[in-house]
Amino acid sequence: MIQQTNLAMAAREPKTRYPELVHGLPIAIYCTDENGLITMYNEAAVELWGRRPALGTDVWCGAHRILRTDLSELPLSQCPMAVVVQTKAPLAPQEIIVERPDGSRRHVLAHPQLLEDPAGRPIGAFNLLVDITDQKQAESARAHLAAIVT
Repeated sequence: MIQQTNLAMAAREPKTRYPELVHGLPIAIYCTDENGLITMYNEAAVELWGRRPALGTDVWCGAHRILRTDLSELPLSQCPMAVVVQTKAPLAPQEIIVERPDGSRRHVLAHPQLLEDPAGRPIGAFNLLVDITDQKQAESARAHLAAIVT
């Protein structure tokens, strides 16, 4: 009986620790339902976006604004999360620029993934946003120095 109890407790542990793990990660993570309504996000996402979106109200992304790498505006209906849910197909990581309410910008790699129920029906998506701003700034500085030297 003790062994069965220990197995049952071990089986439940990941489920009870899931929120703790997600909210403690240094990478921005958030989920939407099949209509794009944000259903969950962690504190790293709040830090990245510079705002706390309203659950069940904000759609597709919690950023104030999203831009393409050419600095043109990316409509929410075309953001990586929306594309994954609408096409129901995998999407390679996408580089986008997140603009915060204060006007500052962060370069990120978005890694959206479709969420499905046990029957394989799409029920939403989750996204990992990796902040690559420091890398982009270093690349820009190297390019600037190379131009000065040549």
